[in-house]
Amino acid sequence: AKGSQYTHSYVWVRKDNYVVARMEGYRRDRLVRSIVYSDIARVQNTWTARRLEVHDPGRNSRTVLTLDRLEFNLPLKDEDFTLQALRRQS
Repeated sequence: AKGSQYTHSYVWVRKDNYVVARMEGYRRDRLVRSIVYSDIARVQNTWTARRLEVHDPGRNSRTVLTLDRLEFNLPLKDEDFTLQALRRQS
C-alpha cells in the first residue's frame, strides 16, 4: 500500500467484539512484523487489547506493550501536547 512499509498485510478480527486479534505485515513474500493483541477487555464500553506483542523476525526481536490504565473520551487541550506537559506525565 502506498505510504506503508508493507506491500500487504493480513488482519485477524474477532467476530464476537470486532477487536483486532493479530496483524501480520509483509514485504513482498517475507513476513517483516507480526503483532498479537491480547488481554482484551471492555474499558468504558470500548473493547480494547491491553497487551500488544510485536515480533520482528528479521531482527529476531520482540517488544511487549502493556496498557495498565486506560481512559477514553477525555477532554484535551492543545497545551496538553507540549513537550513540557508530556514530560510531566511520564
